[in-house]
Parts: sequence; C-alpha cells; structure tokens
Amino acid sequence: MPNLPAGHTTFQVTVQTPGTVGAQFNLTASIARDTPDLTPDDNTHIVSASSTLVPGADLQLTVDQPPNNVGLNGKVSVVYHIHNNGPTQANGIVITAPLSGNLGFNAGNSPGWGLQGGTGLPVAELGSLAPGGDLTTTLVVIGNAEGGGGFISKLSSSTPDPNPNNNLVGTELQVGNLPNIALTVLNLDTTSGNIGYIYAVKDVSLYQDTEVKLYWATGPTRADVIQPAIYQGPVDRHIGTHGPFFAAVSSLSAPPDVATYLVAIADPDGKVVESSLSDNLVAVKLPLAPTFSVSAPAQVYPGRPFQITVTARNRLGLPDPNYTGVVTLTSSDPSAVLPKPFTLTTQGVVPGIILNDLGSQSLYVSDKPSGGTRSATFVVTVSPVLIVNSVGDEDSLVTIRPRSRLR
Repeated sequence: MPNLPAGHTTFQVTVQTPGTVGAQFNLTASIARDTPDLTPDDNTHIVSASSTLVPGADLQLTVDQPPNNVGLNGKVSVVYHIHNNGPTQANGIVITAPLSGNLGFNAGNSPGWGLQGGTGLPVAELGSLAPGGDLTTTLVVIGNAEGGGGFISKLSSSTPDPNPNNNLVGTELQVGNLPNIALTVLNLDTTSGNIGYIYAVKDVSLYQDTEVKLYWATGPTRADVIQPAIYQGPVDRHIGTHGPFFAAVSSLSAPPDVATYLVAIADPDGKVVESSLSDNLVAVKLPLAPTFSVSAPAQVYPGRPFQITVTARNRLGLPDPNYTGVVTLTSSDPSAVLPKPFTLTTQGVVPGIILNDLGSQSLYVSDKPSGGTRSATFVVTVSPVLIVNSVGDEDSLVTIRPRSRLR
C-alpha cells in the first residue's frame, strides 16, 4: 500500500467464504511498516465468522433455435424460455442479444424487446419470476448482409444467481442464398409398382452437410408426412441431380380421403430453410385407397348362371400380391342366387351367380364384413331371352322369363 498520512484510513477487502453453509473460519488482518512502530501489538486483528447462505434465484435460459440459414433480408425467430429453479423470486430479469454486424433487429415483430440506451443492443426487460415459474419471449432477427453471423444471448437479473453457467446460449446464422430442391417424378413402373424420381439441388455450396429425405405426404412440409422416409442421402455441393432412385410404394398406407404426394425435404433436423417449397412435391396419381376391381359381363339373362373375376388392387391400382381376405357378394336383385362368402387371394373367379329381375342390377363385393377395407360396385343388365318362333311365313318373338318370376 502507499504511504499513509497520520489519521485514519479505511479500505475494503473481499474474500471468498467456504462452500459449506455454517462453516467456521477466521479472518486475520495484519499491517506492517518500514519505519519503526511504537505500538506493534495493535497491528494484527482476528475476526471469527461462519458462512451463511445468501438467498438467490437460479435462472435457466434455453432457446428454440431457428433454422441456421436465412435469406438476405429474410427473418427468423428466436424463442427464449426462462425458468426459475429457485429458491427465491428473481427480479429485474433481462435478456440481451448482441447481434453480429450482418444481422438486424426486427422491433415490429419482437414484443417486449427494444434497443438498450440507443446502443443498438437488443434487450428484453421481463420483470419478476417466482420460483418454479416460466417465461417465454421471442426475438425476430433480419439477415442484413451475406455471410456467417450469430450472437450469444445472456440472461441476468438483479437477484443473485448461484449458477450463472446456464444463463448463456449461442445462436449461429448464415445469411445468403438459400438452397432449393426441385423434385420431378420420372416414371411410374406399372409392372413392378415402383416409382422413379429425381431431384436437383441448387445453391447449396454453404450447406454441404445438409441431407435430403423423401417422404410420402399430404403436402409439402414435415407436418404433412404420413410415412417414414423412403430415401435419405446427402446433397451435392454443386448443382446436380440424384437418381433415379426406385422406391416401392405398393404397400403405402395413408388416410383414404387425402391426396398423396412424393415430397423432398432438406435437412431432416429442420435447420435449413429452402427458398421455395412449391417445387418440392409432386402429386402421384394413386387410388385413394386399396380396392377391388371386377370383370363381369355387361349383359346376362335371367335364370342363367354367369361368373365374375375379382381382383384385389393396391394404391397404384396394381394386383396386390399380399392380399388374402374373405369377400362377400350382394345384389340389388332380391331374388338373386349368390355364392357364399369366399376367400380371395389377390385374384379369383366367382362362378354360379344368377340374377332374375330384368333391367340394371347392381352387385357389390366387399371384405368389410370380415374386417377389411376394400369394396367395389358394378352393374350388369339382365335382358329377356328372345326366341324367334317361325310359323308358316311369319316370324314372331317369344320372351322367355324365369319360371320363378312368372305370374
């Protein structure tokens, strides 16, 4: 210390106490001098004390990270979650987010946020939070210039925090051209039930670690996916194509009342935003549900047996080699003679069907009574039997009706 003049001088020393609450410790303060001291016995002072717990609030900051790329002048949202682990209430809670030079603050879409003292530092003043409580706030960031950037968000309060290590979260953002995936269906193989597809990836030099997954879906986003990915692979670091890859879709399961699409999605983790989603999906013209098809004569005669061929078909409209079920046949003709429910494996012939009522008659095949999902309706015309009766020089037509229907 410097030389001290005559009189009293006061100074303060900060010491770190033992980590155990209630621990006893001594503080010894001594002073020495180069010049003689007439009363050296009063140059040392010992203070005994014990450590105590200062009430505090352990605040914890987590972030819903945005996609790690944003287009020039594009916007991304950073959602913050604050939790108070206790033991006391936290007051004067503040989050600061010092953005890198190529990022900007979008005040209009960031309620509760402002710029600190005209410095350009985004700050959110969030008030108090009780022990066990939670707060959420959203910061919207703009990509002002191309290049890499980011920021480290810091959470603080006016209440002592015994664990400041969980108060910092980093966010990285790449500003520039966004990658884009263009998907095209090449062909539908009606023999194998496979579909060929190809996708081209553009502007991905900054996103070489991005992966592409192909899904069956009802629309262009992850929320629309109805089946796990049928292909996954890396994108090229240049403009290029992948494919054609062939994916079996004959057993595709989907709600029966929705259209079906083949969708390409960049980066399964959702950290890459594409410049356009409109070219990521292709509608595939599949039947809305697995069904039956029926081959039957267009015209039959009353009382005469005929046969039909029933085929179980998949969503591509192809014969389903995996199908086995019990099929029931019904008719709009109340006097029809129909076979009993029968077991069908992919395709089968159903003989011995007899209709008696003249006119158009509907027949219905279905496996729904036995727990299936397939059905089909078809119509045949029951025509009278006409016989030419020659008597002398004149011909006449005689209509033959089934005996059960004669009056």
